[in-house]
Amino acid sequence: MLIGWVTIFLYGVFLKLYPTQGVLPAALWVIANVGLVVTVAGLYIIYGGNPEGGDPFAAGGSFIVFIGMGLFAFMVFRARD
Repeated sequence: MLIGWVTIFLYGVFLKLYPTQGVLPAALWVIANVGLVVTVAGLYIIYGGNPEGGDPFAAGGSFIVFIGMGLFAFMVFRARD
């Protein structure tokens, strides 16, 4: 899953190169990991045979991950200045 490996790897590499970002790295860490856990839980429920029960979790987790990606984009553009 790209959510759990590639995106969090990219977050880590960027934060290693630009370490002074204030409180934003902690917020990104929380948002990314909460989104990952909620998405995986939803997928587990869906593939466990209950698609109607897992859809809200998968969709909600994906939205949380999307918010985290937006925060990351903000951090990247802010670091360029």
